[in-house]
Amino acid sequence: MFSAITRSTSARPRNVAWREVQGMRVAHHNRDEPTDLDWSDVLAWTRDRCARPGVAKFLIATDGGGPNAKQRNEFAKAVEGRKTRTAIITGSPIARSILTAMRWFTPTIRGFAPGDIYAAFAYLEIAPADYERFVAVIGELRSELAASAEANPRPSASA
Repeated sequence: MFSAITRSTSARPRNVAWREVQGMRVAHHNRDEPTDLDWSDVLAWTRDRCARPGVAKFLIATDGGGPNAKQRNEFAKAVEGRKTRTAIITGSPIARSILTAMRWFTPTIRGFAPGDIYAAFAYLEIAPADYERFVAVIGELRSELAASAEANPRPSASA
């Protein structure tokens, strides 16, 4: 049974979208770092999840964006002393460098290339029967971000 609660539904421009699926946070980042408002929401959910019993699991796909240094520090504090397991799926060298920095404070974060998505799922102990559902959720989140970008275009550099 799946719980798919969308937590990122506002009309403001977003750089990260997420849902809760089977008690796990599944997120997709675009190429930009999360806005402060996005990150505030992410941290609130993270703290809530970490307060529940069991291992807090996070599945994150990114096109290259990820938390800045301040946000990484806030995340490390939010999960400090908690049992967590995080899989980050990316082909971006920038995102992989962010991942390396985060591993200093959160050693249970693992990076996976897009072609190794099923290894990421196995790391998070997702049942093979559920793999395609998680692939679909990642696609839905990517579509949400694309729709947000279209609805909230960035000002041009000449503006």
